[in-house]
Amino acid sequence: KKMNDPMNKSEYIEASVNYENIIKEAIKTSQPLVGPRIDVNELTSEYVDNVKSGFMKGILDLSKKYKKLRKVRGDGNCFYRAFTFSLFENLIDRLNDQSTTADAEKQVSRMIQIVKESSPTLIQLGYEELSFDVFHSTFLELLALLNVNNLTHESLEVKFNEEGGTGEYIVWFCRLLTSLFVKTHPDRFTPFLEYGDNINNFCAREIEPVGVECEQIQIIALSEQLEVGVKIEYLDGEDFDEKSGLNSIKVNMESKNDAEVVLLFRPGHYDII
Repeated sequence: KKMNDPMNKSEYIEASVNYENIIKEAIKTSQPLVGPRIDVNELTSEYVDNVKSGFMKGILDLSKKYKKLRKVRGDGNCFYRAFTFSLFENLIDRLNDQSTTADAEKQVSRMIQIVKESSPTLIQLGYEELSFDVFHSTFLELLALLNVNNLTHESLEVKFNEEGGTGEYIVWFCRLLTSLFVKTHPDRFTPFLEYGDNINNFCAREIEPVGVECEQIQIIALSEQLEVGVKIEYLDGEDFDEKSGLNSIKVNMESKNDAEVVLLFRPGHYDII
């Protein structure tokens, strides 16, 4: 075969898959699943030459409200990973603060109940118990560690950085919990689907596969399923009113004073703040 001969279709697909795998491996070696706490201002090095002035201005605004952030690996699972890590870290902090211990204990108990009750509902929806049982158990085990105050920031970080370990099991189960909420509230979500699409197809295509990024539907569904308040700061490079600060959204915060999960959105990606 000559060097300048065009690839046939199968060769092109194989080359594309190989290239994608190389990129994935490079991401694995260069990015932890959940990074250590770093100063918010460390983001500036990523935007020094960016033509959108809103990035540098936005980082300055962020640094006035938040001191630290954690970067999360950009592999398509960043929202679910950032959401769950931020939630568990928030619960650890509140359990160790006497002024918030009682409320945090109630929330942990409620989440244990929600996760336990999800199993029969998933089976009713047609999922095989064997297909999710290990992931379901892993989530309950981590909640149980919170319940006996036996989870620290350090041990949480270790668990979430195991390749194919605890954190990744919890990420996948959160995808399933998101599907569960969407499927049990079809009238609410069907109007937001594209014409001709349906809830089951949407969940199978846009929620359950590992590596598929999330949109607003998934954020709302997971937040409400786990009864968690979420705040997302938007660092998208767009200009904003300095008096009101960066644009942000709040999800499931109607009955809450403070968000249990606070995330930073940058185009196509979520980190933890």
